[in-house]
Amino acid sequence: MRQMKRTDLAVEAHQLWRRAEKRASMPGVQVETKSRGPLQTTIVKILDEEGAQALGKPKGTYLSMELGSRYGCVRAEAARQLAGHLKKLLPKDTQKHIMVVGLGNRSVTPDALGPRTVDQLLISRHVADAYQGLRPVSAICPGVKGQTGLESLEIVQSVLRSTEPSCVIVIDALAAAEISHIGSVVQIADTGIQPGSGVGNRRSAFDRKTLGIPVYAIGVPTVTDMDRAESGMIVTSAEIDECIEGMAKMLSMALNEALQPELSTEEIAEFVM
Repeated sequence: MRQMKRTDLAVEAHQLWRRAEKRASMPGVQVETKSRGPLQTTIVKILDEEGAQALGKPKGTYLSMELGSRYGCVRAEAARQLAGHLKKLLPKDTQKHIMVVGLGNRSVTPDALGPRTVDQLLISRHVADAYQGLRPVSAICPGVKGQTGLESLEIVQSVLRSTEPSCVIVIDALAAAEISHIGSVVQIADTGIQPGSGVGNRRSAFDRKTLGIPVYAIGVPTVTDMDRAESGMIVTSAEIDECIEGMAKMLSMALNEALQPELSTEEIAEFVM
């Protein structure tokens, strides 16, 4: 098989494989697509090592929600549906502490999704005991190695040792093979994430093996890798500022609803403000 374009999206990797191999089904991979309202969701399940090697991704489940070009018009509905998917993954016990990690560099707009989402979360670990029904949630934005001299994973591992969360949610900007997917797809994976893998700058993975607890990854493509035979350039959208702002808002809405299922939207808004 010829080399496929790099992508962090499992749904794209599957599409690229089908085009290259000219086959409808892939061994070791199950794909299901369904629509709810204006949104389409595709679930890619990598079942074994054969499927993992073919797609270049770890075994697990990858859920992709396509928002299309009018994502601003469906932001509230997308947040509601994403919250529903996240609730199925997270501990039912709302006394369980959950940590959110916002990866990326807030000074570089295409890489700022993680930190800007965390900025709008209801952070509650320090006050959860004082409010009935409030789940303890903590968050950290470890920055990038060029800023700190430390791998993001090293920082998070150190914090985990003293705080002992039940699971970790990692938010990061992704790379897509198709420029049309920039800012228009959200992916949730139960496999964790390897930052930079889509653009050939692999960093240490955030997963159950490295952190010792379940790791869920949420990402939105903000860049695409141009054909390396032509230029090897990494490009993004001219509207990336608006894209990051809107996606961070949507993801924070979804996360707040999923993390605090016993609070109403109005109650969450009061805490965040």
